[in-house]
Amino acid sequence: MLENMRRQGASIFVYLIFCLLIAIFVINFGPQRGNGNNSGCRGTTNMVVAVNGEDASQTAYRIAYAANQANGKQKTWVAIELLIRRAILAQEAESRGLLSTNDGVQEEIKKGWFFMGGQRMKIPGIFDEDGLWNINAFKRWVGELNVSRNSYVGEQERSMLAWMMANVLEDSVVVSREEALNEFLFQGNTAMYDVVAFKPETYRSALKITDADVDRFVAGHKDEIEARYKADERTYKGVKPQVLLRQIFIAKPVAAGSGSAAAPDDGKAKLEAARTSIGTSKEKFVEKAKELNTDEAARNAAGELGWRTLDNPMLGDKALSDAVKTLKPGEVTPVITTDAGSYLIMAEDKREGDLSFDQVKREIAKDLARDTWGKEAAKRAALNALAAASTGPVHNLDALYEKDKSEGPGPGLDLEKIINNPNLTDEQKQQILQQLIQQQQQQGGPPAGDEGPHGSITIESKDIPAGWSADGNGAGGSAAIPAAGSAAAGSAAAAGSGAGSAALPPAPPPATLAEINTASKDQLPAMADVPKAHVGRFGPAPRASSMPGLGQSKDAIAAVFDELEQGALATKVYEGERGAYILVQLVQRQKPNVEEFDKDADARIAALREQRARAFLNDWLKERCQKLVKDGKIRTNNELLIERDDQGRVLPTQYHPCISFQ
Repeated sequence: MLENMRRQGASIFVYLIFCLLIAIFVINFGPQRGNGNNSGCRGTTNMVVAVNGEDASQTAYRIAYAANQANGKQKTWVAIELLIRRAILAQEAESRGLLSTNDGVQEEIKKGWFFMGGQRMKIPGIFDEDGLWNINAFKRWVGELNVSRNSYVGEQERSMLAWMMANVLEDSVVVSREEALNEFLFQGNTAMYDVVAFKPETYRSALKITDADVDRFVAGHKDEIEARYKADERTYKGVKPQVLLRQIFIAKPVAAGSGSAAAPDDGKAKLEAARTSIGTSKEKFVEKAKELNTDEAARNAAGELGWRTLDNPMLGDKALSDAVKTLKPGEVTPVITTDAGSYLIMAEDKREGDLSFDQVKREIAKDLARDTWGKEAAKRAALNALAAASTGPVHNLDALYEKDKSEGPGPGLDLEKIINNPNLTDEQKQQILQQLIQQQQQQGGPPAGDEGPHGSITIESKDIPAGWSADGNGAGGSAAIPAAGSAAAGSAAAAGSGAGSAALPPAPPPATLAEINTASKDQLPAMADVPKAHVGRFGPAPRASSMPGLGQSKDAIAAVFDELEQGALATKVYEGERGAYILVQLVQRQKPNVEEFDKDADARIAALREQRARAFLNDWLKERCQKLVKDGKIRTNNELLIERDDQGRVLPTQYHPCISFQ
C-alpha cells in the first residue's frame, strides 16, 4: 500500500511539473505574450481592441504597429484602426462561409506577401537581388515584429481571411464603358485661370484694436466668447504665475552695402528717453509702443505680448526673460540691448491659480476679434476690388494687379510636378504638356497646380500603407488624424498649465455664396496700410475636387469649368485656399479629345473600377464600424492610448474607434 502511495505521489509530482512547464512555455512564447511593457502575465492587458466580441491580441497589435508607416502617437492609432478593420472583414467572411488556412498563408508567404487590415502587401526585402525568395529576410521580418513564427502565421490566417472578404466586396463593383467615358470627359477638361487672393491673416495683423474695440466685441459676441472659454476651461485651471507684458523693440540698423558703415544705433538712447517719460503709465507706454516699435505688426498691436509664464516667458533672450521675472504690475525693465536691438518691457498685470470667465474674457475676445474682423476686412477688400474691376475701364486681373512672384514666371506648375503627378493618366500629362508648348510659344510660362492623392487609404510606397485621408473627396494627405484645435492649443500655451486642451466646439458650416458676397454690419477698428494683393496664374490643370488657387470651393471650380467664357471675370467673390477671398478670371479652357479614349478604354474602365471599388469598401467599413461603436461593441485597451503633459498628468486622448473614417 505504501508502495502504491509513493508511486501515486511521484505521478502527481511529475504531472504538476509538466503542467508548470507548459504554462511557462505558453506565457513566454504563445500569442498572448506581451511586449516589454505589457507582458503576458498581466492577463487582461493582452487585449488591444475588442470588436463585436473578438479580441485582437498584443501579437496582432505588434504586427500592425511595426508594419504601418505613421509616426508618433498616430502609429498606435493606425495599428488599432487596422485591427478594427481586420475584425469587421474577417467576421463578415466567416458569416459567408469563407475560410483561410495555414497552408494558404504559407503559400502567400513564399510569394512574398503579408496581410494587414484587409490589404495584401509585399514583405520588405523578401526577394534577393536575383529575385529569389530569401528565408533570412523572412526571419528578420518576423524577428523585428518580436513574435514567434507560429504566432505570426496564426495571426496572418485571420488577416488573410479579412483580405479575402475585402476582395469579395471590391469585386462586386462594376463599371460600364459609358461611365468610364463620362469620367474621361469630366477629368479631361483643363483650365487656366487668374486668381487675386485677399488673405485674412494679412488684414488680421494690420488691425489696430483698442480697449474700446474689445469692449464692443465683447458686447456683440458674448456667446462665441463663452463657447471658447468652455472649450478651453481646463487650460485656465491651476495656472502657473503669469505676467501680462507689453514691449517696445528697436532693431539695430543694417548696413546699406558691403562697403558702407551701418547707420548709428540710437535705439538705446530713444528707449532711455521713452522710459523717463513713461514712468509707470500704461497709456504712455502704449503710445510709445505704437510710435517706436520697428515691426509694423508690433506697432499695430501697441507692443502687446500677452500673458507669459514667469518661469518661461519665451522672449527669445535670457537677459529679457530674467528681467521680467521680478517685475511688479506697472514696472518697466531697464533698457536691454542685445545683438538684435534694444528692448523696453512693461508688466501690466499678474495672475495665477484658477481663472474665471470674467478674468479671461477680454483676452479671448481680443483673439476672436482679430480672427473675425481680419476675415471681414479681407472680404470687404475683395468685394470692393471686384466692384472696381467690374465697373472700371480695365477688367483683366493681370493688368490691374502685379504678378505674384511666388507663382514663378508664367502660368504655374513646373514640368516635374506634371510628370510625377500619380493622379494624372499618361494621356492627361501629354495633353497638358502639349498645351504648355502651345501657350509658351504664344505667351511663355509653365502651368500651375497638381492634384492630391485620392482614396481612403494613403500609400507611402507601393505596398506599405501609411495611414488614411480624412475623407474620400480627393483632398489628400496621409494619416489625417485630428489634432488639438489651434486656438485651444494657443490658449493652453498662454495659460502655461501644461494640462492640454479640450476640443473646440464644432466648426460652423461653410459660408454660402450669398454670405460670402455680403458684408457684415460690424464696425471694424482702425487699420494700418495693407500691401496691395497680387495676381497668380494657375493651370492648365484638370478638374479636381481641390484646385490650386481655388481650394475646395465648388462654386469657384464650377465657374472656371462650366460657367465662364474665355477671358470673363467672375461676378462673385469666392472663398478659396486657407480661407482667402478670391477674384477669379478664366484665361483658357481645353476639352479632351474623345478619340483618345478608345485607344486604351479597357485600361481606363479597370482603373475607374478599382477606384470605385476602394471607395465602396471604405464606405462599407465605415458604416459597420460606426454602428459597432454606437452599439458599444468596440472596446480599446486604454493603456496604449495614455498621453501625459510635462507634469506627468494624464491628458484626455484624442483617439476614438473609427477615427480613420472621419
